[in-house]
Amino acid sequence: MGVSRVQDQSHLKIEGETPEVTSIAVMQYLVGFGLTRWHFVEQDLTFAYLMLTCPSGSPVDGPLASFMEIQTIEAKARLLSKVLSQVLYQDEVEPFRTWAKKAINRIVTLNDIRNKLAHGMARINEVGKPVFMPYFNVAHEFRIRAYKSVGSIPGILIPPVEWNENDIRQKVEQLEEGPRLSFELVQKIGALFADQKSLLEKAPRMTLDRGLPYDQNPPTSDLPQEQVPTQD
Repeated sequence: MGVSRVQDQSHLKIEGETPEVTSIAVMQYLVGFGLTRWHFVEQDLTFAYLMLTCPSGSPVDGPLASFMEIQTIEAKARLLSKVLSQVLYQDEVEPFRTWAKKAINRIVTLNDIRNKLAHGMARINEVGKPVFMPYFNVAHEFRIRAYKSVGSIPGILIPPVEWNENDIRQKVEQLEEGPRLSFELVQKIGALFADQKSLLEKAPRMTLDRGLPYDQNPPTSDLPQEQVPTQD
């Protein structure tokens, strides 16, 4: 079964040797489905970055290699938000800029769910119940073992989080918002450049910090701009 932006699990049927094994298999499938589709988010954020930083027809190898070196969605989102302010700094595009930053922040929030699924595990717990344990529960288990080794478990320890099959299904459905938002972001950037071409052609691609536009008429002297002599 191919993975696309359109979700359809209605025809899928998973059966194991026991109901518990079936539940584990379903949870594993759902996690894999959600994580695989999350690739669209990372792909779209990369497209958005290149659209904003590379003029049409210019090489993308350098910016692409640099952006791909950034490992986390959080760091990519920070850079992309900064580029939005630097390139699309005009008042005319303020509504889009505001929407885009909200969309990027929402993707970062959803990525937290993605991380919990990506580093968790489906298992049969101590009472024979199929559960999914987010990644942070591993630390909890090791902490419990350490306390047991000395014969004392503090009562303040937070009990481990265990998600059932329905919990996983709901979280994977939540993740669906990510690819939708990232796709909309790319489409809106493309539409913006098409609808306001004359405005955005004047927008610099390499800009100063804090959203200030790059000076497209730099001084001809090698001296810093503030030291360029003026004629009387």
